Amino acid sequence: MRTFPIMRLLVLCAALLKVTLLLADENPQNVRELCRLEVAGTLLNLENDIRLYKDQISIAQQRGKDLRTRLVSLERDYTALKQMPPTAIPAFDVDERVVSLRYSLQSVRVELDENEKNRESNQAMLLKTEARLKQLNSLVEPLFVWSQVSRVPDGALPRQLTYRHACSAYHLLCPLPTPDATALVKLAKELATGLPCERYSSIH
Repeated sequence: MRTFPIMRLLVLCAALLKVTLLLADENPQNVRELCRLEVAGTLLNLENDIRLYKDQISIAQQRGKDLRTRLVSLERDYTALKQMPPTAIPAFDVDERVVSLRYSLQSVRVELDENEKNRESNQAMLLKTEARLKQLNSLVEPLFVWSQVSRVPDGALPRQLTYRHACSAYHLLCPLPTPDATALVKLAKELATGLPCERYSSIH
């Protein structure tokens, strides 16, 4: 299984989150933002993984097509050699051309098999990740909404995850309504740490 760069990003994000959580102990109002960040990061990581799996599947499909074309060509060449009169290739099994073609045929067949296994593995992971994203979105959508933003840093997506329950700039803790807090507890259990969301849901 290919290890994607996004995994290293997840490790880094987790480390930064732990440090921020320590600061949040002294600033309880930060848990609202920390919760939002973890939810958004989780969704974006899943979306990135889905794109990567799709890219890998596309690459494997093209590679499979190229390998099958190569295999047909080699098999044609090998058949042509076999159809030659015995006098043309007296020692067929040890003839350099025959040995080379047999080796190439075997190599292409092995690579084709490995490529197909890789495609199937990425396909399975794609379906699993899409199901995971769908399941997580069902918990996120009652609480959050994606909104478009006009100005973003280079490379960032032009959207931001925001709470459906608005918070006044002058409201220090901004507790959630009881139904939202209950829903947030369920969501917290599906996140990597879940601590910020769990703590935010307990603010009254």
